Amino acid sequence: MLHAVKITAAALVGASLAVAATAQTALTTTQSTTHAQITTTQSQSRNGAGTSTFVGTTSFSSPTLIPISRFDTSTGILVGARMSVSIPYTMSVSATGTVPASGSGRTVDVTSNVSGSVIIAGTSITTTSFAAAPKCNSGDCLNQSSNNTDSTSGTLSGTATVATANLAALAGSGPGTVNFSTRVNATNTQIVNGSAVTTGFANTSVSLGSTTTASNVYSVSYDYLKFANPSFNSASTVRTATVNFGTRFIDSGTTSQVITLSNIGDGNTAGLAVNSITRSTNNANLTTTLTPISNIAANTGQNFAIGLNPATVGSHSDTFTINTSDYAPGGVGIRNYALTVTASATLLNHASPSFNGSTIETSKTIDFGLVSSRGGPVLQNFQLFNIGDLNSAGLELYQINGPGNSLFTSNISTFLNLAGGGSNNYSVTLNPLNLGIANGIYTFLFRDYAPGVSGGRNYTLTLNLIAQVFDPVPEPATWMSMLFGFGLVGALARRRARTAA
Repeated sequence: MLHAVKITAAALVGASLAVAATAQTALTTTQSTTHAQITTTQSQSRNGAGTSTFVGTTSFSSPTLIPISRFDTSTGILVGARMSVSIPYTMSVSATGTVPASGSGRTVDVTSNVSGSVIIAGTSITTTSFAAAPKCNSGDCLNQSSNNTDSTSGTLSGTATVATANLAALAGSGPGTVNFSTRVNATNTQIVNGSAVTTGFANTSVSLGSTTTASNVYSVSYDYLKFANPSFNSASTVRTATVNFGTRFIDSGTTSQVITLSNIGDGNTAGLAVNSITRSTNNANLTTTLTPISNIAANTGQNFAIGLNPATVGSHSDTFTINTSDYAPGGVGIRNYALTVTASATLLNHASPSFNGSTIETSKTIDFGLVSSRGGPVLQNFQLFNIGDLNSAGLELYQINGPGNSLFTSNISTFLNLAGGGSNNYSVTLNPLNLGIANGIYTFLFRDYAPGVSGGRNYTLTLNLIAQVFDPVPEPATWMSMLFGFGLVGALARRRARTAA
């Protein structure tokens, strides 16, 4: 589950679920097979009198391979293997030669060190080394007999661990086999011929296994871990997540949503490594605190955050791909997993109410000038603008105060949403019923229209109204006053004229 809470990146460094990791223990499966007895012989020779030494190892000629089921990497990760065998063996070395029927100098002396091995994936189990020193003399040199043969027997048994670097030779996807091979080591064989010997022979014979096939047991034990199970849910496999910051104002400040990357499993499950995080757009407004992690143990999780850094207005999105793999160093069959987090946000500028379409103008005066009281109502137009664009909040007019003078009326009313870049046309009407100077003030109260988005602003615009109303035709009483005034002025003028005469 995603939790929409604010959290700092520093608080997330190294944070993980408070769940104790179960000790990791590999599972084991064992494959066994039996095989018929394998016998090989080897003959080395020296021509003429003197000494020859042969150094090296000789392999069985046929058969040499014993198939056994390999580890199937579709079932898990191979992290270890041990071979074991339990088979009887016999080894013998004899000395023979081509010599005259009679006379002296008809001897062949042989010294040899012999062992047998069973090998798989570079790992071997070897018999106890058998040192032999048979000798033929006179008639014994013409044929192999107990007089010129040395032998030993025993059971080749034991267990050997396959080196981690060699595990790949034992594994594959789906059913298949790998092979034991067998080898006899005849080391530093030396033949010393007497003066009358034409050719001296060192004959080595090795038998691995009993004539009873069931007694010849070969086996490999495979240690393996279950695959890791990366998820954004600790109870089930969920490998996609969505972080939607919704619509926010550009000055709303940074925020984060926390996600937990879990490794669902038990004590037989591999760890989980976070190898890299790639992004689809590298949008600077969206961030993450997740970095590569060497190992998230089974039944634990790692918290990280997807953050919003509101720097640029508009719609923003980015897909974070978390590239993970099983953590089982040296293991064979490691899998890769990709998890994705899609993050999105829309960042808005605040609305910008104005009486002017190109600049902020929060106060406007409409002067009707001189208006005749007998001319009837006079109308003046004005506009309201929301300066901005589609990335701006709408503009809501939620209250109108004024005008405080009944001579003025307007067709403006409250509205919900004047989109960024839009405008509305209105008018104010003066009904010149009273003579003299007329004043009025409209106060318009606005706010950002962005439902569900916190951090909106309030705005006030003021419309000032002024007019001077006059009467172009005086009333009768006005006329009498004027006539009286004119007569008085005339009488005074005549009196001044007589006085002057």
